[in-house]
Amino acid sequence: MNRRIKTFLSLGLVLSLLLVPVPGKKSAALALMPPDKEKEKLLSLNKWSISLDAGESFQLTANVGIPGKDGNDVKWRSSDPVIAEVDNNGRVTAWEKDGYVYVTASLGSITATCTVSVSSGKDDEVKWKDIPVHTVLGKPAEQYNVFRLTSDARSKGRIKLSWARQKKVKRYELQRAKAGSGKYKTIAKRRKTGYTDKKVKAGSQYQYRVCAVRTDGTKRYSSAVKIRASFSGGSVGLDRPSHLQAELCKSNVVGIWWDKAEGADGYCIYRRDEDDAKEKPVKMIYGNKKTEWLDWNRELYHVYEYRVAAFRNIRGKRIYSKKSYPVTLRTYKGSYTRLVNVSQVQIELKGQDGKRKEINLKSRMPAKAVLEPDYSTYSNKERVVSDKIVWSSSDESILKVDKKGMITSGTKEGYATIYARAHNGIRKGVRIKVVNFANPSGFPKYKGELNNINRLLTAYRSEVRDIATYFTIYGKKDESGLIRLNLDYLHERKVYGIPYLEKISLVEDRMQKLVMEFPLLLEISYDHKEVTFRIQYSNMYTKVIYSKEDRFDRSSERMAPHWKYYYFRPI
Repeated sequence: MNRRIKTFLSLGLVLSLLLVPVPGKKSAALALMPPDKEKEKLLSLNKWSISLDAGESFQLTANVGIPGKDGNDVKWRSSDPVIAEVDNNGRVTAWEKDGYVYVTASLGSITATCTVSVSSGKDDEVKWKDIPVHTVLGKPAEQYNVFRLTSDARSKGRIKLSWARQKKVKRYELQRAKAGSGKYKTIAKRRKTGYTDKKVKAGSQYQYRVCAVRTDGTKRYSSAVKIRASFSGGSVGLDRPSHLQAELCKSNVVGIWWDKAEGADGYCIYRRDEDDAKEKPVKMIYGNKKTEWLDWNRELYHVYEYRVAAFRNIRGKRIYSKKSYPVTLRTYKGSYTRLVNVSQVQIELKGQDGKRKEINLKSRMPAKAVLEPDYSTYSNKERVVSDKIVWSSSDESILKVDKKGMITSGTKEGYATIYARAHNGIRKGVRIKVVNFANPSGFPKYKGELNNINRLLTAYRSEVRDIATYFTIYGKKDESGLIRLNLDYLHERKVYGIPYLEKISLVEDRMQKLVMEFPLLLEISYDHKEVTFRIQYSNMYTKVIYSKEDRFDRSSERMAPHWKYYYFRPI
């Protein structure tokens, strides 16, 4: 055989061995294979292989050797935008996922490729897949495991998405992220190839991708798209101005104040006289720094109503937010007028004294708002223009309040502020803590001298707490009973008296465990206000009582705000 042919075959065999990727390690082909020298003369990149950590970026530059063409004519493409994305200028951004992609710069039929390896930082090494040899040699890289996702946001507050149908797919998972964050969250699982996202904010930009879950368990990701939710005819994502308040600065000068709306380019103030049927815009404020205005030379002894809306300038159009709530104010002189504005609001809570404001789970508590009139006048018979109160809660998932001031808690612990607002926007808030009275902070810290109580509050503390919590939430008026061992058949050890109440199954096993396993004879009595754990020893007994209401005094027998015990007493 010709020596040249033998040499050529030997080199080919060595080269083919070098191109075989090693599992679990970076492919040797990436480190040893040079770019195509012929194509490099026409189109080449400043890097043909780069490594990035999650969140890092790198600027690729295309060197064009074709007369009449430059870098602006180059089109960029990433083989997997889920792992790393490239913009129209060649800037590569890595997302939080291990793997590799091929960034291709194309100029007509001529292409140049850069291999990008991405590490999320979770592992020391990138988990490499088998890399096609022809891609490393500089040939055009196909978009493996990528299909197209399209979007449309022409409707207000909606983004319509559709994608290409894939073969042997069990379901599609639509994922959404804030534009540029790369942190996707699944928002829908469907079998169809379309979805309308209605939970978007007008004017905000989002990023979507679709994961196609195949019947064999493998996944394919779509191309990622960025789109801004439509603002046409909407409020461009602007929150309306909040905490509007009006105050009489002088006898005929009204001052109004409000909190700024983020992203606003200005505000429009609306006014309505008591003699007018419709409100009118009276002042435009440009910029987002000034959030106050003085309305001069108003007519005396008149009631005026004010509202404020924010606006933003988009594409030469002024788009407005929703208007704020209305506030009213009456003008008068500081003489002997009787009809005045509210100067202060106070909130009174039934059964709440001092600094501690608490309410039990699933409970109700009435609140009362006391309005103080403007005492700047000289009359002793002032009355406010309007005694109407608007109640609101800072977090309705914790506390709700109705129009009459009745506060209702749910099954979630935490803090919420209840506000009472007067006609002119003057408001007062009171912070209330929703706590589980059956599990107060002092309960697990109790260290009494009686061994049977310690045994109850340590070894069976969770059972005692859960039983008391159940009757806090689900206990109703006129429901009472006694849960104990059936003393007539004590040798069978059966629990007697567990009622058929709503969701009693939640604590039925706790009751069984507590009564059956407690080393002393124990009984549980309940009604809609109290739960009592009565422990019998010989001819003596002791009781641990839980009350829904904070009615215990602060004696030494009080373990916590709603728990009290009694010493051994003769039966």
